[in-house]
Amino acid sequence: MFFPPQIDDVSAHFPAFQFQSLIGSGTFKVAYKVKSGDRLETLKLFHLPDFSSAPDPASAHKNFVGRLSREVELLGLCNCPHLVKLGSVTPKEINVVGTNFIAYSEEFLDGEQLRAVIARRTLPSEGDLLLLLRCLVLAITDLWEDHHCVHRDIKPENIIRRSQTTLGFTLFDLGITFVVGGTRFTDPGISPGTPPYRAPEMLDANYADNLDARTDLYSIGVTVFEYACGHHPLEPFLPHISIDSLILSKPPTPLETYRPDLSSETCQLINRLNRKRAPLRGSLKLIRTELGFPS
Repeated sequence: MFFPPQIDDVSAHFPAFQFQSLIGSGTFKVAYKVKSGDRLETLKLFHLPDFSSAPDPASAHKNFVGRLSREVELLGLCNCPHLVKLGSVTPKEINVVGTNFIAYSEEFLDGEQLRAVIARRTLPSEGDLLLLLRCLVLAITDLWEDHHCVHRDIKPENIIRRSQTTLGFTLFDLGITFVVGGTRFTDPGISPGTPPYRAPEMLDANYADNLDARTDLYSIGVTVFEYACGHHPLEPFLPHISIDSLILSKPPTPLETYRPDLSSETCQLINRLNRKRAPLRGSLKLIRTELGFPS
């Protein structure tokens, strides 16, 4: 079982950083707020599992490191202000009190996780709702048009509403980003991502042949819908019906059901992003035009 290491034990490996706080931890990772000179960064540690019992330990280790290396490479290439930027620490393996990790850093995102904002049940204005949509569309435009990548894990937990309101929202965690035509680090038949936010085409065994920017547009539609009203468009979730079945067959609730105060244009756009078939969502170029971006 993975336990986040204490700050004092980690700081010995990074003498250039002043450690300020533990930001949070997940199943395999932990993040710390650190300072180097006048710059704040987020130092991330990913638990490196023991692959000795895997059928091919060397391959398992290579795939794990490969996913992280690809994430960091993308962070260094992306220029969109709504995607997190790379920090000063490039990936390196460290051992902290007997546990192996891969560590690297990103810019520190000063703000609040979108999930926490949604949990307060304060409904956003239409302007704030469209701001989130525009920020996410710009982020996936950079990923898709410049790098031919699909994020695959857009959800409220991976979005920060910035404290400086002019910065809008920032998307992070490119850990399972899919590069079309690139090396695959996930076994065939396994659909990564967070179940309630996966597009229907992600549930196909041959999903790798069918992914493009519209896959991320679906996840954006679900996320923006949830931000708008505090509900998932496929709720209620029932214990005897799998989320995958709902994604494939249940019609999403129209946004105007929960937010009749929003304009019909905004509701229709978000509703369209939640459609089952990718062609019915519209192209990334069309969505940008509808949001008022230059073609």
